[in-house]
Amino acid sequence: PPLRWGSTDIRYTKHDVPAIPHLPIWKATAWKGERVNAQAVLWTRNFHKDVRLGVSELRNGSSIIPTEAIQPAFVRYVMTDELNKDGKSGCSQRPDKAEWDSSLVADVLDPAARLCIDACTTQPIWLTISIPSDARPGVYKGTLTVSTDDMTAQQLPFEINVIDRRLPAAKDWAFHLDLWQNPYSVARYYQVPLWSQAHFDAMRPVMKLLADAGQKVITASIMHKPWNGQTEDAFDSMISKIKKIDGTWSYDYTVFDKWVEFMMNEIGIDRQINCYTMIPWALRFDYFDQATGRILFIEAQPGEPAYNEYWGAFLQDFATHLRTRGWFEKTTIAMDERGLDAMQEAIKVIRKADPDYKISLAGNYHSEIEHELHDLCLAYTHPFPAEVKAARQKAGKVSSVYTCCAEARPNT
Repeated sequence: PPLRWGSTDIRYTKHDVPAIPHLPIWKATAWKGERVNAQAVLWTRNFHKDVRLGVSELRNGSSIIPTEAIQPAFVRYVMTDELNKDGKSGCSQRPDKAEWDSSLVADVLDPAARLCIDACTTQPIWLTISIPSDARPGVYKGTLTVSTDDMTAQQLPFEINVIDRRLPAAKDWAFHLDLWQNPYSVARYYQVPLWSQAHFDAMRPVMKLLADAGQKVITASIMHKPWNGQTEDAFDSMISKIKKIDGTWSYDYTVFDKWVEFMMNEIGIDRQINCYTMIPWALRFDYFDQATGRILFIEAQPGEPAYNEYWGAFLQDFATHLRTRGWFEKTTIAMDERGLDAMQEAIKVIRKADPDYKISLAGNYHSEIEHELHDLCLAYTHPFPAEVKAARQKAGKVSSVYTCCAEARPNT
């Protein structure tokens, strides 16, 4: 079956023969410490079992970029549907499914050792090359090999011109990247007990990818279902809140500490910890009631006495714990898409508990509370006043934008 270099800008369709001109060799230019990507495409009329990918080391005279720095992956397809039909938001409900056309889209990079390829299909192959930061400048040559037991191995040559410029390590990039992590989904996918050694082992390669992309923030959940179960796997609380028989509160930070230590010490994401949330989508707050031996919930609006007592007691204790661990300056109490009134009430509670807490919000711009927010992430289409952004930057605050399902492009 034909195997050719394609373009990283194209998602090749699964059941069409790709229109790819013959490119005898793929060439790229890279800095030391940079990652470069290539895409090759295999298409076949016949079924092939156990297709395997291999890469040679890259050679430049006596200098070598080892195979460990080169990651081949099969590009897998996912089922999707139209995102913004007729200009409508992709966030809306879709009662009439027949209106929304479905398609297979090349999306997932699967580092599997081998893969079966069906007859009359196209199989893209993604190549990621991480240039070592100490590589000697020059032209490095290597080969991508695709092999299986029932066909002759095929090879595609490539070369990378490493120039004498160095990209800093990902953790030192200025770009503020904050993609939320969900450790609960990893435990469900791999069928391992939460917070077990097997769970952390499963998370290590996933979270390392995030660190290598320049991630700055650890996502921590400080209550049950901070987003009202919007995600496939709901977040639980990483901190247990216990109301004792005498009416006082105690808190167990075991899970929170294990998670933060793992992300900081083993993964290298250590700039910021965003703790979600004081204003969830459903205003129900969990705790273990020692008197009844049950998990109970307080239902209260921001500003109500029960709300202020529940969160005020916790935030005071949490500040003490964070300072003991040396994490207070890196931590924010984080809210997501909440209105001005609720934010103002929550800020009062936070400031009363400890005036030095940092606060973050992903949502709309409110001039009334902007000065209170260390980390302000605006919805993509909302303008950030230039003078405000400049003042925030001078003060060392974080100003960014997010995208979800509302925009056709970009979106997640």
